Amino acid sequence: MIDLGSTGFVFDAHWYWDLFEGGTTIAEAPAAHAMRELLLPLARIAKGRFAIDAIESDADGGGVRFVVADHPSAIRFATAASDRAIVERFVGALNTSLAAAEVGHVFAIVVPRRYEVRGVLIPDDELAALAQDPSVRMPSDRGPWRTRASRPALG
Repeated sequence: MIDLGSTGFVFDAHWYWDLFEGGTTIAEAPAAHAMRELLLPLARIAKGRFAIDAIESDADGGGVRFVVADHPSAIRFATAASDRAIVERFVGALNTSLAAAEVGHVFAIVVPRRYEVRGVLIPDDELAALAQDPSVRMPSDRGPWRTRASRPALG
């Protein structure tokens, strides 16, 4: 089984406070944070499994566009939302993009140790085993994981 405490990438320290203690750093510039601190590191850890590229911000800074395994994706950010709500919706939309591209993975935000926030790619065949893991913080709704885990991984 995947070791959530040593895989993926580590977010900057402010992410813990922004996500779980009511911070507002991300809401100030969500597209910039999504590109720099989430999509670019995610593209690096996805390399060798599938490609995430052509990452760019919308002209108004209210969304991002990117390509997952040749499938174009776009995510717009809700205004006047908390950092936690922004990131929760982003993770859900990102996982919708990964599913549409049929890459056989989901993205999750985990807290394996106090104040440490990691972004991890979880293969579909490990979803059922991790659906109840308390260190997985986002997505908070992991019901769809059981359905995805029953399908064979592609790619």
